[in-house]
Amino acid sequence: MTAANTDKIRKSTNNFNTTLSSSINNTDTTMTLATVTGLDTANAIDLVIDRVDANGNRTPAKREYIVGVVAGSTITSMIRAKGGSTALTHASGAIVEAVANAQVQNDLADALTTTLNQDGSLKSSLSITAPSITTPTLTTPKVVTSINDTSGNELISVTSTASAVNQVNVTNSATGTGPTISAVGGDTNIDLKLNSKGTGKIDFGTTGLSNGIQTQANAGSAGGTIYYINLGGIKMAWGTTGSLSISGAAPASSAAYVITWPTSFFSTIQSATVSAVSGTSSSTQYVYAAPDTVVTATSWTFFLVESNGTNGVTSQASFFAIGT
Repeated sequence: MTAANTDKIRKSTNNFNTTLSSSINNTDTTMTLATVTGLDTANAIDLVIDRVDANGNRTPAKREYIVGVVAGSTITSMIRAKGGSTALTHASGAIVEAVANAQVQNDLADALTTTLNQDGSLKSSLSITAPSITTPTLTTPKVVTSINDTSGNELISVTSTASAVNQVNVTNSATGTGPTISAVGGDTNIDLKLNSKGTGKIDFGTTGLSNGIQTQANAGSAGGTIYYINLGGIKMAWGTTGSLSISGAAPASSAAYVITWPTSFFSTIQSATVSAVSGTSSSTQYVYAAPDTVVTATSWTFFLVESNGTNGVTSQASFFAIGT
């Protein structure tokens, strides 16, 4: 902020003493000094002219207090006759000093009491409307209700918990890695909870719940429909095959049937199950599904097995797999 003669908060300089390089009259707003070394340039300054003469004798009839701004060796934008003094003519060589005066303290008090009560407490009527602060450094700021966006709408709201010891930590990242949201705090083991509102869902973007449950026809020989979903890296697929058949009397097994998972959906499968749905025939049948191979990230082969009956059976199989 550039120094201005309206500055209410001004700094003082100890033992500053110099002289006027040329005379000034009672209306001049600029004066040139022999030196300005030691004077504050960031704020307006307070000076007194002709408080004493060259011999150190007091000259109250000539004394004048001024407020001005340092510009090179010149004091500019002077406000004359401060502190109850009178604007006067001053000769070249007049003594100019920086000394304590009531005007400095009075202006400081005026500045402070715009926001503070006389006892130093903050005024209850204080209102800060839409301040603009660029790249501030905030150490443990307290947010009472919310952080708002540039339109004044809530961006992040906060709810306090008495005696809280656990919290969320957000860590940014360099190129090639993603940022992290972590549960941290005083406890050894801390859950991280995500809550939606009402019937809303947790949305993990293009790789997660935002796509919902997807479906596709099973491209394998077992037919039917596959339902699948990506829960932010935890992947599940399930469904029911088309109509499958076993011929002849028990014990008998079907041809190999294949479930083909959605392309590039699974990287690995941790667990999977397949079971037969009740079949139909002219007599009571018992049928179950028997996996033929270890389930892979691309497909699974299984058989239907008839354990009782004489007329063959038509059935379906239900399946489920979970992986990443």
